[in-house]
Amino acid sequence: MPLLDLCTVQPDAAVSSHAFFGPSSQIGQPPALSELVSLYVGRCHSLWKEPGLMLWLEENVRKVLNRVDSHDPYVEDCQNKRKQRYQSAPRNIHRHVLMSEIKEATSTLPLEVTTQPGMGFDPLPPLDSIVSYIRPERYNL
Repeated sequence: MPLLDLCTVQPDAAVSSHAFFGPSSQIGQPPALSELVSLYVGRCHSLWKEPGLMLWLEENVRKVLNRVDSHDPYVEDCQNKRKQRYQSAPRNIHRHVLMSEIKEATSTLPLEVTTQPGMGFDPLPPLDSIVSYIRPERYNL
């Protein structure tokens, strides 16, 4: 749905009213998955505006909804995997989101990331950074 919103495409009623793609499904999404989806959509939405791609997407959304409505066990398996795998994004993903400055993605960052003090040139440096430059000591003569 966020992809369609940015592409200014109105989904058909069967999709927008279906619980699988509705607002409650997006709210119940693991935080890291929301962050990754927002980053992807922010970066790639313009590529999806091609009419042929939208037809392909519509066709595949229908296939997904058919699987959901027929209670395909694969759908439940995928939902369980998403809940397990996307609980929190690694620090390097948060850093990438901050450096990308994609507003859709930065709004999904957790508070512990957005409230940290940082430097403008590197807002969230790796914890194991190696400083390769040491300022030479100044001698007063």
